[in-house]
Amino acid sequence: MKKSNVNHISIIGGGPGGLMLGLLLQQQSIPFTIYEHSFENIHADSGGSLDILQNHKRI
Repeated sequence: MKKSNVNHISIIGGGPGGLMLGLLLQQQSIPFTIYEHSFENIHADSGGSLDILQNHKRI
């Protein structure tokens, strides 16, 4: 894949799609920033995680 001259990429949204795009850009050494908007004190006590792992088993 030919790399183009990219200064910086802005990703709007820190959901699964935005995070995956950030991971892919990082692997290609392309600079980016992820912007996420959240309201204060809404679901402040909730939390969770999303693990995106590479499949290590080859067939």
